[in-house]
Amino acid sequence: DYNDLLNAYNLLKSYHSSAKQVRWYERVAYEKLNTKWFKVELALWRDWYLLKSDLRALFLLDDYGKAGAIMFAEMVRRDLSYNSDLYRGMIHEWLRDHPARNEVELANEIARLFYSLDHKYAYPGVDEPNAWLPLFPVELLAYNLGDCEDHAMLLAALYKSAGFRVRMVTVPMHAALQIYLDGRWRFLEATIHFSDLGDAPCSFYSSLTVDYLEKIFLDEYIGVTYYYDEV
Repeated sequence: DYNDLLNAYNLLKSYHSSAKQVRWYERVAYEKLNTKWFKVELALWRDWYLLKSDLRALFLLDDYGKAGAIMFAEMVRRDLSYNSDLYRGMIHEWLRDHPARNEVELANEIARLFYSLDHKYAYPGVDEPNAWLPLFPVELLAYNLGDCEDHAMLLAALYKSAGFRVRMVTVPMHAALQIYLDGRWRFLEATIHFSDLGDAPCSFYSSLTVDYLEKIFLDEYIGVTYYYDEV
């Protein structure tokens, strides 16, 4: 009826407004990255983690999947040592308009916050260096362009900042994450994008749930060997 339509409209309007507000933090991240010392420091840390990952794969683990999961978890931890206040500010801003009454609702709202940012997917051979170089979460927040591990690391940073246990996950040719929720580890897909390259519709992210993100991941990768490392 009319009241239901009005409530649905007001809900969409509220989420759309929140998405615009939280994108202010993208500018904050961009300005921070334009600070020369910070940009250089992140580049040095990235080189170090890439070197460690290659050495692990060659001499210790003999598997780039496990080495990748460890590297991504290390990068999230390093990023949080600089930027946890930034992510907590984003979450606080979002929850002010969309309060969560329990842990499941909090997990859903963080997923909605993340997808409202609508960062684009970087394609190999087209969007270099973003398509091959792993980005720290703050870099994806600032530059809006990255591939699967970059999106997964930013979502992991948000969940970790909200107090969740988080794992970085790798499967063949892909990266995702897990959060510990309701007594078990839940897979989450962080790279849902729209083929028309338009903005993610508010009707999509305003109703997003952890259950849906887990289903998307498992529909593609159930039964596939995966590796993980906790952030």
